[in-house]
Amino acid sequence: MRSVSRCVLALAMCAALSTPPNPAAAEVSAEGATALEQQLHTWLGDLLGPAIPIGNRPIRVQAANDHYQLEIPLAGMFGQSGMRIDGGALTGAARPLDGARWAVDNIRLPSPLNVTMPQPGAAGMAHWTLTSETQDQRMVLDPSLETESTIDSKLTGYESVMRLGGGAAGGTDRTRIEQMVTHSALRPAWDGKMTFIEQIEGSLMAVNSTAKEAGRVSMSIARLRGTLRADGVSPDSTRPIIRALADVSPLMMIAMRAANEQAGTGQQKHKDGKPQSGKPGKPPPDLRLSKSNRAALHAALVSMQSLASSFEEEGTLEDVRLQADTFTGHIDRISGSMGVTAPGGPMAVKMRFTMDGLDSPHLPEGVWRTYLPRHIAVAPRLSGLPGADAMALLLRALDSDGHDPDLDHDAEALLQSGTIAAGLDDLSLDCGPATLHGTGELRILARGRYAGEANVTATGLDSLIRAANTTAELKQAAPFLIFLKGIGQQDGDRVMWNIVYDGKQVLVNGTDVSEMMPE
Repeated sequence: MRSVSRCVLALAMCAALSTPPNPAAAEVSAEGATALEQQLHTWLGDLLGPAIPIGNRPIRVQAANDHYQLEIPLAGMFGQSGMRIDGGALTGAARPLDGARWAVDNIRLPSPLNVTMPQPGAAGMAHWTLTSETQDQRMVLDPSLETESTIDSKLTGYESVMRLGGGAAGGTDRTRIEQMVTHSALRPAWDGKMTFIEQIEGSLMAVNSTAKEAGRVSMSIARLRGTLRADGVSPDSTRPIIRALADVSPLMMIAMRAANEQAGTGQQKHKDGKPQSGKPGKPPPDLRLSKSNRAALHAALVSMQSLASSFEEEGTLEDVRLQADTFTGHIDRISGSMGVTAPGGPMAVKMRFTMDGLDSPHLPEGVWRTYLPRHIAVAPRLSGLPGADAMALLLRALDSDGHDPDLDHDAEALLQSGTIAAGLDDLSLDCGPATLHGTGELRILARGRYAGEANVTATGLDSLIRAANTTAELKQAAPFLIFLKGIGQQDGDRVMWNIVYDGKQVLVNGTDVSEMMPE
């Protein structure tokens, strides 16, 4: 999500600077500063709308030698949202380049930056503080989108602290990263579409969470890296999405604030168990979507269909250490990836999660340490998702305010179209001397009707059975392991199971085992 927001940011900044500078691009003047200031102010006000007014946050642009010095104040209350920012201004230096491009250097967020906001489901406010020891952030933007635009960032000593309210439910979340380097690029592709890529690398990340009920949980990561790629990005799709977020976010904040007030003023129980009256609660606010809210969300949902044709993201964490109360653990490597494609037809989603080198000094020598999986890989997928039809239903629900009598029927028919399939492209794990690999797919045929198949292979099963027969902690598993071997197909040290399910019976290597399956 953070990476997607950077893609939207790059497109938004290009739109903000879309008016070319004077023909003599190198000329920086007071008149140019005034024009650019008004341009940015008008663009931002139109983008965010009346829900988040910016009139009391004037954008300041001053001519300085060969560049314009930008200053965007952030402090203040954001409308009726209940969110408040305290801190200095966002600053940067914008320098016009040849070809109506811009270089924006020395971009600095205020440090510290303090944000106070209602927190959902609990009394009190959440307080968020961001600090950074050093910042090196810059952009090269082509408002015409005819050449590549880039965003580069290097932060050191970055720290985020979230303090939660709510008494016993409160706590503190603290994240520190010694160094984070990010490079993002927005490149022209085809027919006005763009390609967005991002690489990120970080080192020495520490996360500490403290809650009065859950205690302290800590995690450290020696190295982290990630990549993202989005193809077929539509620049025109970003504005409605940003506008909708700005339009609806105050309503969400008001809902959280109302929940907090109700939690803090509702009935409380005395120590004898009898309820005692607290302060009279306020009447609940009207949280129904307004006509303008629905219109903004409708435009955003329509735009999301053409935001990008595909999306791929992957990340890796190395040398991960965990600690919670008296437990500590270590993982050599954790990696994950997700890809979404919707090339004008059904949507497909693929994910993968891998973990290697799991260990803990608290596991005693013996069966638990021997049979602890050291490698786990899971790669689920969904295919045939009728994205366009599902979006049409969502738009109908939004436009009718949930009063369309045929929505439930049409939604059920959509799920029974016979095109949706859930599968595993890989399932792998080890367990002492044994390893397991599997693939499979399950398809929705109609209501209550499914069909699918799976192929599973295990090695080292004989060694595992021998260990189960001689190890007290595993003896209960021995009959099940023997049964699995009996219905499997032996091939040297490998045992294979070919499983077919047609909605009525389950066949394993051609043998009907339906009667053995749970209801």
